[in-house]
Amino acid sequence: MVMDVKFGFSIPVPTYRLELAIEGAQKAEQCGFESLWYADHLTTIPPQGRVYDAFVFLTTMALNTSRLTLCTGVSDPHRRHPAVMAHILATLDMVSNGRAMLGIGAGEAMNLKMFNIDARKPVSKMREFIEVMRLLWKEDRVNYEGEFFQMKDAFLQVRPIQETIPIYVAGNGPVSRRVTGEIAEGWFPFYESPNLIAKHIKDVKEGAKKAGRSMDEVDTCYNCMTAVADDFETAFKRVEFMKGGHLLFPDKLKEEYNVDVPKDLVIQKLTPSNEDLMKLVQFLDKVPDRILQDFNVIGTVDQVMDQIEAFIKAGIKHFAFLNRGPDPNRVFEIYRDKIIPYFKEL
Repeated sequence: MVMDVKFGFSIPVPTYRLELAIEGAQKAEQCGFESLWYADHLTTIPPQGRVYDAFVFLTTMALNTSRLTLCTGVSDPHRRHPAVMAHILATLDMVSNGRAMLGIGAGEAMNLKMFNIDARKPVSKMREFIEVMRLLWKEDRVNYEGEFFQMKDAFLQVRPIQETIPIYVAGNGPVSRRVTGEIAEGWFPFYESPNLIAKHIKDVKEGAKKAGRSMDEVDTCYNCMTAVADDFETAFKRVEFMKGGHLLFPDKLKEEYNVDVPKDLVIQKLTPSNEDLMKLVQFLDKVPDRILQDFNVIGTVDQVMDQIEAFIKAGIKHFAFLNRGPDPNRVFEIYRDKIIPYFKEL
């Protein structure tokens, strides 16, 4: 039986050298990767390095590749009007010959708070945002009267090549996971173990059932790091720097390890300010080292394959890997020669 597992990769934010990002995308495509993901950020935590506009960046990737689908990982419903987003995505779909996708979530303080962007009622707003975009891609004229958006005789003068652009929701809480099942083409969670995926996917299934949909209609894509080396310790060192990032999802730390950290560390509240960064540092020792291997795909080839299999058994159909090397080109080649063929032909 051939498994329908997809392998994609993320280009990190911050992005230090644009030419290396282009070379990496081309290498990944040559090695059989199918999707490319780039975070739609204004800033990062910690605030270092370059952060490019996601859609200009994805357009650049579209012009330098031919098969990769192109997706934000992820955008939000606050910084752009849905008509503007629908227009951007339709244009990206035209430029890429039908390869555009959208990842969207509730929003993060690092992109909103210091700019005084209104981020109230994010899940309700996201639902309406998605509905408006789909209407604009489909209808000749759109009249809409919602809580957040209103339009009269609205239309766009560019349409996607695809019938509709696939939308992936970064559902990291029970409400947004149920919304994912109801309305999205994909689920794109962060910071999960196979154990948490198996539990949280039940919320997605509940939403799909409520909407009369099958889970066959929902692509479950997990975003994490991968590092492949001759020994586990070398791979582990390549992801160690991201240990503190797991503090941004305190509910998951509590759920998986019974670790208590302040709720105000959550990604929806934390900014790149020195004050907030110090909060992270204070609680870094609370994060178990084990989390890096439980929530990511790292180690020797055999260990990586076992971890991928565990995520697949939990319900994942698609991976978006941040390639941490230690030799990124060799990692892509290992996936091409050993890992992707195994899971495509199992």
